[in-house]
Amino acid sequence: MKVIVAIALVIIASLQYKAWFSDVGYRAARTLEVELQAQKEKTAELASSNTVLAAEVVALNSGTEVFEARARLVLGMVRQDEVFVLVGNSAR
Repeated sequence: MKVIVAIALVIIASLQYKAWFSDVGYRAARTLEVELQAQKEKTAELASSNTVLAAEVVALNSGTEVFEARARLVLGMVRQDEVFVLVGNSAR
């Protein structure tokens, strides 16, 4: 009888080990859930970025005002009839 109990305990222990520590066990599932959450966050950030880029494409297709504003902000360009004034920071 002791042998049967010992064999049963070994079988139960091996099944518990597999359930908790194998590549398809509890720890692996928790690791995959953490990775899944990180991927969902990255996907949400990319979706937000895609929305902004799509709005920018629509704006660029709508007229020249966006090109002018972008040239002013990004490239520092001015029109021919404007005077460029650079104000320095004297609070050193």
